[in-house]
Formats: sequence, C-alpha cells, structure tokens
Amino acid sequence: MNLTLYRKYRPATFDELTGQNHIKITLQNEIETGRISHAYLFCGPRGVGKTTAARIFAKTINCQNLSKTKNEPCGKCDFCLEIAQARCLDIIEIDAASNRGIDEIRDLREKVKYSPSRLKYKVYIVDEAHMLTIEAFNALLKTLEEPPAHSIFILVTTETHKLPETIISRCQRFDFKKINSADLISRLSMIVSREKKEVPDSVLQRIARHSEGCARDAESLLGQILSLGEKKISQEMADLVIPGSNLHSVLELVGYLSKKDAVSGIALVNKFLNEGYDLRIFTADLIEVLRKIMLIKIDLKLNDFVSEYDKDLEKMISVLVADISKEEIIFMIEKFISVGKELKFADIVQFPLEVAIVEICSRKGESRKDTPKTDELPRLPESKKKLNANGAVHGTALESSLVQIKKRWQEVLLCLKKYNNSLASALKTASPSNFENDTVQICFKYQFHQERFNEPKNRDLVENAFKEILGFDIRINPVNINELPEGKASQIEADMPKPAETGLDQILQAFGGKIVD
Repeated sequence: MNLTLYRKYRPATFDELTGQNHIKITLQNEIETGRISHAYLFCGPRGVGKTTAARIFAKTINCQNLSKTKNEPCGKCDFCLEIAQARCLDIIEIDAASNRGIDEIRDLREKVKYSPSRLKYKVYIVDEAHMLTIEAFNALLKTLEEPPAHSIFILVTTETHKLPETIISRCQRFDFKKINSADLISRLSMIVSREKKEVPDSVLQRIARHSEGCARDAESLLGQILSLGEKKISQEMADLVIPGSNLHSVLELVGYLSKKDAVSGIALVNKFLNEGYDLRIFTADLIEVLRKIMLIKIDLKLNDFVSEYDKDLEKMISVLVADISKEEIIFMIEKFISVGKELKFADIVQFPLEVAIVEICSRKGESRKDTPKTDELPRLPESKKKLNANGAVHGTALESSLVQIKKRWQEVLLCLKKYNNSLASALKTASPSNFENDTVQICFKYQFHQERFNEPKNRDLVENAFKEILGFDIRINPVNINELPEGKASQIEADMPKPAETGLDQILQAFGGKIVD
C-alpha cells in the first residue's frame, strides 16, 4: 500500500520535527539531565506534531545507543526499529475516542503495574484524551499522580479546556503552536525534492496559506497535487486541487476601490466568476488582504500576525497601504464581511459584491488622506529645477520634500522589514528631520541604534529601501538627537513615534478614537 506523504515523511527525530523549538529543547534537556516526568500533556491545534513528538520522546528515552551530545534516538537499534514499526509491546497507544469508558481505564490500571517486557520505560500515549468520560478521568487520577517508576503517561489533546483541572495539574504541560509559513514551505520543499518533483514556490506558498499552520493538512494537499502524475507541476495544475482565488486579482480589485473605479471593479468580479472561481473564497481572500493592510497601517510590527506573500504581492500591498486611509479600510472590511454572509443566499451570486463595490466607490471622503499618491512624490530632477542662483534648493521645495518623506517613512520601514526585520524595528524610534542636497537627515534617539545603522551593509539596505519607495537615489546623514540644539531637539523628539502602552492605547492612537461608557 502506498503511504500518504504525512505518514511516509513522519519525523523520526526531534531535529526533523517542524517548528516547536521551545518544546524540543525542553524535552531534550530533561532527557540529558535524567529529570523525566511521570506524566505529560501535549496540547495544541491539529496536525502540528503532538502525537509525533510523543512517539519521538518514547523512542529517545528507550534508545539503546542514545546520542549524548544531541539527545536524539539512533533509529538503528532494535528498540528504535520496533517503536518505528509499531510492534513494540511497551509503547501503548490508546485512542481515547473509542476507548473512553471507565472499564478501559480500569484495565489500564491493572496492566500499568507490570514491568516493561524489554524497554526501560513503558509509555502510554493517550490520543484525543479529551474524549475520556468524567468517570474514566476520575479512575485515572491516582495512577496518573503516582504511577510506577517504569511507566510514563503522555496525554495528547486538541481541546485542553475539556480536561479536568485535576488531570492538568498532574501533568507537565506543553503547548504546541501552529507552524509558521516559512517552516511549512521549507518542509514541503524537502518532500518535493525527495519525491523528485518540481513545484513552483508560489504553489507551496498557497498550500502553506490554506493549511493555516497545520503540517498534516499541508502535506495532504501536496500529496494530492503530486498525484496528478506530472514531474513538473504548473500553477494551472495546482488550481485543479487547491481551492482558492487569485491574489493578484484580489489586490487589483482593492486598487480599483482605492481609486473609486466601480466600473473596473465590477468588470473584474464578473470576469473572475466567468473563469469558474468561487466568489466566497475570493471574498475571504479579500478580507484577509484588507486585514493585512489595516494591521500594517496601525503599526508595522503587526505584520508578523498575518500571512506573508511573495515579493510581488508584498510590493503591491505596500503601495495600497500608502493609498488607502484607515477609515476606508475598515469600511471595506465591514462591507465585505456582510457580503460573505449574503453570498450563501444570493440568487445572482455576484450581486452582493457588486453592490458593495458601488457603495465603497460612492462613499465620500479622501481615500488617500494618510499618504500621497506615488505620482505626487518629489522627484529628484524636479527638485533640481528649483535651484536658485546660489545653487540652493528653495525653502518651500525642501519643506515639501521633507513632509512627503515623513509621510512615506512607514512605507520605507515596511520595505526594509522584508530584508532586515530587526533593523526596521530599530529605526522605528528614529525620524527624518531634514532634507537638503539629495540627503535625508535621520535623527536617532538612541546611540546604539545609530551605531548599528552606521554599519555599511545596514546603511545600504536603508538607502535601497528609500529608493524602492521614493523612486530616486538619496544619501542619508545620521545624527543623534543629543547633538542638536535644544530647541530643535525638542521639536524633533515631539515628532518621533511614541509606543502605545497597551494594545488598546495603540488602537486608539492609530484611529483617533476615545473610550466611551
């Protein structure tokens, strides 16, 4: 029988386990020091490696040739092979969904007293532990609290809240997290390579996004795509398997909405429908993209909580962040959330989307009031045209250029974040303070941030980010706020971003709101 990918490539060591570094390090340290607990609780979302980690842990603590330096099972000794092939009598996996009653737990209590037949430890892995009945949990309490020295219990669950507190308190708890897109894509690339296939990165990114941090779902979806039989998988072939829309079209629609172009927006939706795409998925992707734009608009660091797209899509989003105001984004999100509910019952499937597009494009107000359009940005040749007889740029031109650069500062940081996340974070406390002779003066509040910027590679990254956003080459002159005259320093410090104390403060600060009773 041909194994599915998630079974064929199931991790056999801690090193192969995707993500979950916080758990791997802790378990390996316990094994190294010999401080192994009698009961563990592995909880978290489905398909992120909980049962796999339990099996690896059981294999590691019983390995005959355990690596003392890496604390990894050898995978070659008799015990490792028996556990890997699921024929070891001392590793007992219990499906709590089908063995959930008190009688099964009483039987377990009787058997747990006996020593292992061959291994050092007898390990009980209770999968879907939340399915046990209250009576079964109560019967397990005493055994779980004081099991024989040779027995270890590992409870695995996706719904920790259904477990009694008396059970949770007797276990060492490990919370598994969803796997981030980068780790998922890396694992999928490894599988594709071993299967001797070719799959575009854009397809792997779509799989990672649709799996929502679940490795099993991602590998299952990849398996369906590879089952198409071709050595080289194209984007069109992947469309046959992956349920989805076209993010380029989604971003194109958002662009039309920002320009109040209802005609082009409605035409795009109908074209999309005629090509056979599901408008419900299209709307869901639309909300996801607008959420990403909104969070970036509030604060650059919130971009960590949304999906990452390929370079071209991120560039398109960067432009839209500048073009649409926060108020307009929120209005769009509210409209399309309503559309998502109405699509289920619409006789003309595209009609709710068309109405929403018309309402958004008919709404009064400036959609670009936060930042200027790209064609309104100062261009270097135009600035040079304004040189006076002494070769200096007129004050009004300088002032205008500095204002525009300040307005695009967050975009520069967002662009920089793609190449160096920590450098972008360091520059959040800095601010452009002057623009003259093609040189932007950036004022730093902290000396160590300025020293880091002064490294040649970091300076080049920032200047390249400015060029990508503004469209022309500039030089940067870093200064420390303490080096400036007192009056000017106070003025610049007042303009510098001040971090909100709480998430609520941050939202109020971004949207200009206030708390009401």
